[in-house]
Amino acid sequence: MNRPSRPLWKLLIVFSEPEQADELTCDECFNVLEHLAGEAVRGLDVQLLQEAVQLHLEHCPDCREHHLHRLGELEAKLFTRR
Repeated sequence: MNRPSRPLWKLLIVFSEPEQADELTCDECFNVLEHLAGEAVRGLDVQLLQEAVQLHLEHCPDCREHHLHRLGELEAKLFTRR
């Protein structure tokens, strides 16, 4: 059963304490990826969340495929602007 997505602030608490580490749901993974993109653009350190997302992507082929597809779309947009 797929549990509902938790708000980002709750995910930050969970992943800031390794003994409470919990797997992300697919929806949470994508919400965190969107947040990471925005924070990275602003130059902030996003290592803690990157590790949580990476763990999810390693174990979820659907999310990994979606993420790779999205990265391809973003790269295509970047390179067509030049």
